[in-house]
Amino acid sequence: MMLRPAMPADVDEMLSVKSALVFEETTVSTEGGFLLGSTAEGYRQRISQNLSWVIDDNGIKGFSIILPDRALRMSEIWSRRSEIVWEIDPEPIERSVLGYYDQLAVLPGPWRHLAPALAIVSVMDFLRQDPDYLFSSTVIKPVINQAAVPYLQYLGGKRVGILDEEDPVVGQLVSDIWLAPRRTIDQFLNSPPSTAIEGYVELASESLKRHKP
Repeated sequence: MMLRPAMPADVDEMLSVKSALVFEETTVSTEGGFLLGSTAEGYRQRISQNLSWVIDDNGIKGFSIILPDRALRMSEIWSRRSEIVWEIDPEPIERSVLGYYDQLAVLPGPWRHLAPALAIVSVMDFLRQDPDYLFSSTVIKPVINQAAVPYLQYLGGKRVGILDEEDPVVGQLVSDIWLAPRRTIDQFLNSPPSTAIEGYVELASESLKRHKP
């Protein structure tokens, strides 16, 4: 069982993980899941951006994807940023180097304990691009998906806006928009808030050094 960068050959198994985690009913979830998701081509594009990681245990059991600045600015969410009801002035942020935490998915089972390390290694990899901020979003309607919220809060993320849109698949789709500055991400990594999290940080650091020295 290891953390490693995703490869194009992983796409079919990543799609299988996503399919296994699709929400089947309106609910409040702390386990995570998907309402929408990428196609095979979408995952291939994300892998080519070199910020996708997987849990490999005789097959892909989980994955984590961050979009770097250029990919974020070409994404759908960036094209809809004028529709976000902001709680901050977005203009200074838009002039900064950004990233977007796109997806984190881990199958139920013994792999779930690696989810924090998987998330952290993605963030560490992203920080090598010397960004200013990390964006993300969490769905609050039709499903309240709270799975990523603790991770974002650990990184110093704050809710900075809300996006209310009409999706052709799920209908009304409302998401909280989160923003974590580089300063608070560094603080989290340099001073983990618990011994358990310190262990995840160490595992993530070892994995990054092993695969991207």
